[in-house]
This record gives sequence, structure tokens and C-alpha cells, in this order.
Amino acid sequence: MARGFVTLVLLFEPLHFAFEVLRVAATIPYRGLTAVIELVLHATVAVLCAGAAVAFSNDVPGSARLMTIAVVASVARTIQSVYWSSLPDDTRPGDEIYVAMAAIGVGALAIVVGRWKARMREKAG
Repeated sequence: MARGFVTLVLLFEPLHFAFEVLRVAATIPYRGLTAVIELVLHATVAVLCAGAAVAFSNDVPGSARLMTIAVVASVARTIQSVYWSSLPDDTRPGDEIYVAMAAIGVGALAIVVGRWKARMREKAG
């Protein structure tokens, strides 16, 4: 159960990136270099999260550390895209703080659950 929750949190990022690219692909020439850089950084976070999800679900040694880095990067990407993005966003004005707080809360829960699961694995053998 804990492994499934953390894997689900980590796999959200690649799915979000895929939808983001589909939404803005046609308008990238009009958005400029800033949007391209932002998409490249979002792609990097998506790849990091996908790798962490695979490592964590396969009980790879050191995967808890990778999972923590990926979750922190995902939360940072969420906060960045809500407050300082050149890409379109569906967040209503005034809801930014709630989205940021939800991202921080889910990220913190994922880190706590993932670290707990890693400790249980170490104790088991």
C-alpha cells in the first residue's frame, strides 16, 4: 500500500508533463525561449520522477533518497508553474496558495510514507 501511494505520487509528474506538452505544443513558437526552457526543466523533473518510481517499486537500494529528491523536485515544479510560468495554467486567480499548500502536503506525506517503507525494508533484511 505504501509503495503504491509513493509510486502513484511519482508517476503523476510524467502524466502531467505529457498533458502539458499536448496543451502547448502548437503555441511554442509564440511563447518564446522561456517556455522552451520551462518545458525542458519540466521534462527533467518528469524523467527523475519516473526513474524514482521504478526504483522505489523495485526496492532498489538508495531508492528512498532518489524518491525524496524526485518528490521535492515535483513540489518545486508545481509551485513554479503556479506562480512563475510562461505556460498556460488552469489555476483560478487567488487559488495559487491552496495549490501550493496541497502540493507541499502531498509531497511531505509521500516522503514520510516512502521513508517509513524504506526503514521497514531495511529492518526486514
